[in-house]
Amino acid sequence: MEVAPIQRVRGGLSAWSPALWAGAILCAACGQAPVAVEAVRLESIRPVEGEGVYLNEEIVLTFSQAIDPSSVASTSLRIVDDAGREAEGRWEVVGRQARFAPRPVLSGTLTDGGYLPGTVYSVDLGGFPRLDGLRGLKGEPLDRSWRWSFSTAEVGPGRRGFVFDDASPGTGAHVSLSNARPLHPGEALVLECNEPLDPSSLREEEFRIERVESGAAAFTCRVKARFLANHPEGSRGPLEPCAVIEFMPTERLEPGSYLLLGSGVTLTDYGGNPVWPAGLGRQPHAFGVRRPPPSGAGELESQAHYQLSFLDRTEFLSVAVPGTDGLAHWSDGGVLSVRFPKAAGEGAHGALDLRGLEDRHDLQATTLSVAKGAQVDLGAGPGLRVLRAQGRVHIAGHLGRRISQTDEPRPGPAIPGHPYVDGESLSQWLERARAEDWPWTVLIAGGDLVIDGDLVVNTPLLLVAGGWIRVEGRVDQPPGQLWLLSEGGGLRMDPTATVPDLVIEAPDGNPLKQTLHLAAVSAPLPARVISYRWLEPLVGGRQGAGRYEVSYLPATGPVERGRAVKHPRLLEGEGPVRVLLELFVTPGPLWDPPSLDFVTLRWATDR
Repeated sequence: MEVAPIQRVRGGLSAWSPALWAGAILCAACGQAPVAVEAVRLESIRPVEGEGVYLNEEIVLTFSQAIDPSSVASTSLRIVDDAGREAEGRWEVVGRQARFAPRPVLSGTLTDGGYLPGTVYSVDLGGFPRLDGLRGLKGEPLDRSWRWSFSTAEVGPGRRGFVFDDASPGTGAHVSLSNARPLHPGEALVLECNEPLDPSSLREEEFRIERVESGAAAFTCRVKARFLANHPEGSRGPLEPCAVIEFMPTERLEPGSYLLLGSGVTLTDYGGNPVWPAGLGRQPHAFGVRRPPPSGAGELESQAHYQLSFLDRTEFLSVAVPGTDGLAHWSDGGVLSVRFPKAAGEGAHGALDLRGLEDRHDLQATTLSVAKGAQVDLGAGPGLRVLRAQGRVHIAGHLGRRISQTDEPRPGPAIPGHPYVDGESLSQWLERARAEDWPWTVLIAGGDLVIDGDLVVNTPLLLVAGGWIRVEGRVDQPPGQLWLLSEGGGLRMDPTATVPDLVIEAPDGNPLKQTLHLAAVSAPLPARVISYRWLEPLVGGRQGAGRYEVSYLPATGPVERGRAVKHPRLLEGEGPVRVLLELFVTPGPLWDPPSLDFVTLRWATDR
């Protein structure tokens, strides 16, 4: 059967009229007759025009039948630019539609959202004959693979036209103070709006705080302003704000009454409608700073903090964060960092979904998977077999290798021990193993190495991960021939598995073909706080040639990036929080990954 190659189209799919594809599924184990299924077809893509896509615009794919949400993954449906960087956001599947909502823009430069401005992206859909492609609810495959391109709106000096899609054109909604009570000294002023705002219209130099006494300004100071949230309209509850802006005074405010003033009508919604100041005049926002209690009355509050220093690993959970490549690394110096093995390779083979006979001796993928139900045989030939990926390795099906007895060579030197040289690196060991034709099977992941299927070999087995080794399935190899070069493991593994005395060295340059996304989640913190007010968290780290992000999750419930907020005060209810820490390493000329030194949670408790 001939399958159409991936095609590049622009301006929609109006000219596409694919033929129906009918396949047969044969259940050999139960002896059922073949069952004909109708393949899923892609019917339309929105936006129809692929030019000037707004920075907050959803990509909507409509199919001929309902889609299985579990088939929507980074291997089957992804949005990447020409440099291999993935657009950041959330896929949502509702019936026949898959919708991608880009991450909201918070920075005035408009470069921290899900799409980069002025950038060409490709939407890649995996279809037949790929086993990891999109499927219908009954397993029907997408009839072919597709690629569609779009370009985002340009920004910069003298930009013309809008760069955001305004869901409610017309007069802009007003901002309002969220601080109903007087502020404590050192606390920030927070404003809210019931629709999202254009972050580039927030110019902190045009705002000031004044204290008025006897009708005259007795005190004036500037503010530091930033967006804490900018959710799409309709994505929040009826009483929850879309936009949340923090104004932090540059000087300490003494108790008294103050005004927050704007010097011009600058803050606007996505359609350019002014939302500041409220009304037609320069109406200020009035607020107060609470006075200290009378002498001898005692303190009304106490302030406390908890610092995550990354020295105590019990502060953090080893759970995987969905949508990432794996777990970030705690270095011995108390830094959350990226441990990417040079031996993870160059990614030359791209994203690999293995199936059937795979007799290549050195696979170098960006991501590598064996789908659930798939059977992969590495062949019976002797020698070294290396399966490596720059990102995540996921074995959900069966991966096996059995060297025939007639061809089986010597087992090779043991690990650890002679003839290793002190300080030998993993890459150096692999070179010697290749040169001497040792019969080893080696799996290397730049992110997490996940095995929830079966890995069965009759050779020595070495598992390596820059992130975490996660085994919920079965790993079977000759007794005493399993080595793990990473944290983690699993219950269904050889309990005598040992750690080789090898160094995981960093790459010489930046070999990444696509963004490496690692994350870690803290345990609920602080453990005993009952009533509190969250103050501004403190974060220390370096962005490097990438970036880090710190956000906050509720203390209970699933670990999902979509539930995270940029400030603890935006979470509903009282109680501890979990800190979500993310590190992004992008392709480029230099290997200079980001790192985090500390995160300090600060709160005040009423006595």
